[in-house]
Amino acid sequence: MAGEIGFVRYFKREMDKVDAERKLRLRKLMRDPRTELVDHVADLRADLGRLTLMLETLLDLCITKKVFSEQELQLFLEKADWRDGVMDGKLDPSHMRSTQPRDEVVPKTPEDYLKRLEETE
Repeated sequence: MAGEIGFVRYFKREMDKVDAERKLRLRKLMRDPRTELVDHVADLRADLGRLTLMLETLLDLCITKKVFSEQELQLFLEKADWRDGVMDGKLDPSHMRSTQPRDEVVPKTPEDYLKRLEETE
């Protein structure tokens, strides 16, 4: 009987060691930069999906309520596209983080922008 108790203690101790090693491996895996990177990319994709949905909804709402037309939106998109110096259908985020002031004053309304376009032609 004493041998059985000793064996049970020994077995529990060994299982605790295995459990501790498993937990340590899991912690190391969780700290693995590759795992963190994969999780971070998944989070960014989810954020992008939510932002895309929000933007699409806001644009549809603004056009439906005639806050601006699709043509006016297109003009402003083209103007914004040039802000980073390249007309490529996207805006380099580093340009938006720039601490240098922009060369030109951004029109406050679509009408102001159209007026400025007419003046330059």
